Amino acid sequence: MARFLLNHLRANMNATQNRIRGFTLIELLVVIAIIGVLAGLLMPALQSSRERARQANCKNNLHQLSVALIMYKDDYKDLPNWLSDLSPKYIGKGSEGVFVCKSDRTQGKSDLSCKPVELIESITYEPPDSAETEKKIYQGLSDNIGNNGINACSYMYEFNGAVCKWEYSGYVTSSVPENATWKDVKKNQLAYGDNSKANHFTPYSETTFPVIRCFHHWRERMVDTTDLKNPKQGLTLNVSYAGNVYEGPLMWEYTK
Repeated sequence: MARFLLNHLRANMNATQNRIRGFTLIELLVVIAIIGVLAGLLMPALQSSRERARQANCKNNLHQLSVALIMYKDDYKDLPNWLSDLSPKYIGKGSEGVFVCKSDRTQGKSDLSCKPVELIESITYEPPDSAETEKKIYQGLSDNIGNNGINACSYMYEFNGAVCKWEYSGYVTSSVPENATWKDVKKNQLAYGDNSKANHFTPYSETTFPVIRCFHHWRERMVDTTDLKNPKQGLTLNVSYAGNVYEGPLMWEYTK
């Protein structure tokens, strides 16, 4: 009997020793802390990778729009009044996604998709200019009202056919009449320059004069400029009058 009890006791002890030991609270906290540190190290790299992917997609969109503009200009000897005029003949039916930047938080469906409200409100203006004035200038230029089936557009088309609401008198040459369209003002600015500190009435290069602009990457990266007061500005992606896609600052006149 005694031997039986002894063997039973030994068996229980061996079972206890072989049992897998659980984590203590301290060990769990250490593991959680390590995971948190690793996540903190990996997140910026992951975010940067996503931003580069969105920028690559946007550049691809702009390239397709650029090719379509060149074909349109070859056919009509002029640029269209709206980007949506390129659809469907020059863009192709079912390619509406070309008009939308993946970094656009409104997905091209806001009245100010062409220039984000967050960007407008982040700028410091000199009186009498203000953020509200800037919003009024760009409202209605997003080209997302269904023309040719285009219900969303993220891009600012500088040669659009709307009446230009910014104060261009004295900024471009006097040959531009009152109530001129954006296209009229931009054609004059390209040919004769403007009264900005970066130019002073010198014709612009067609390779850096923007026709289409994407402002939705301004938070993602800073770019160098020729502006001594603001040597770094938020990134924009642009299609030039010549058709090349290029990276530039918010104020394109200071493209380096």
